[in-house]
Amino acid sequence: METGLKPFPQLCWIGSAIDWKEVLLKFSDMAEKNGFVRSGFGEALIAREKEYPTGLPTEIPLAIPHAYPEYIIKSGVGLALLDPPVTFRQMGGEEDQWLSVKLVVLMVVTQEIAHNSDL
Repeated sequence: METGLKPFPQLCWIGSAIDWKEVLLKFSDMAEKNGFVRSGFGEALIAREKEYPTGLPTEIPLAIPHAYPEYIIKSGVGLALLDPPVTFRQMGGEEDQWLSVKLVVLMVVTQEIAHNSDL
């Protein structure tokens, strides 16, 4: 199955961040500098994460942040391995449910891919 998504080294990093906002802003800076997104993507990521948290309580806790397709120029996937972990609110959880996340998967998805029924 072809999804049109693939990881790009330009969107991948290993390192640390003070909090989840810094993680999203680092991703945003990388994505904008490499032509994946338009200006305003970072603020859109933060706003969406506040409204719809993306932390998942998997064996290795992870978060899957994304913003709305109008900010996307070309699709891709970014990865961050965090050391030390950073807290993200748990998806579907209460306001006070936070996870120590070690892996963040950034979804950079165009409108065409977002509406692809094969995903």
